[in-house]
Amino acid sequence: MVSKHGGKRTGSGRRKLYKEPVSRIICPEFMVKDVKNMIAEVLEFSGVMDHANYISMAAKSPTRLYRPLALSKVPAGFPSPADDYIESQLDLNEFFVQHPSSSFYWKVSGESMNLSGILDGSILLIDRSLEAAHNDIVLAIVNGDVTVKRFIRSSDCYELRPESNKDEYQALKFKRGDNIEIWGVVSAVFNKLR
Repeated sequence: MVSKHGGKRTGSGRRKLYKEPVSRIICPEFMVKDVKNMIAEVLEFSGVMDHANYISMAAKSPTRLYRPLALSKVPAGFPSPADDYIESQLDLNEFFVQHPSSSFYWKVSGESMNLSGILDGSILLIDRSLEAAHNDIVLAIVNGDVTVKRFIRSSDCYELRPESNKDEYQALKFKRGDNIEIWGVVSAVFNKLR
């Protein structure tokens, strides 16, 4: 007599989250939560998987990136030898990223905002949860092209104004009601010095 118990049954087993093979990640126990959060943020941003399916596996908090922070401010002249004290830790994610689930980075190409410290190759932190206010620097879509400019609002129009020491860049003006898509507000600029 053949047993009806055991063996593979349709619909049994773990539900698959992905439609492709998966790999295991091995890391120290203290890093598990941060690794899960990083994966969740990448998946959410890329649209590969709905974040709601992943939230049960990882509590949502930004990945930590702590570095030593000296308590005294750095003068533009010579530092004091007595200021060799590291009294605190600074997490750059906590300091710069106010809204992790709606923030992303964008690499700059061009010199249209170089007087604002936004240089060719700068990395911008864009926050999509912030509503563009007068004088903010924004990432906008104009006629299908992505641009970074100063957002100027007046009573009857909008303006996307470049801030460059080169004359080749012109302001873009729009009337109220024109279709202008603001993707997000630039909340931080990162430039490498070396």
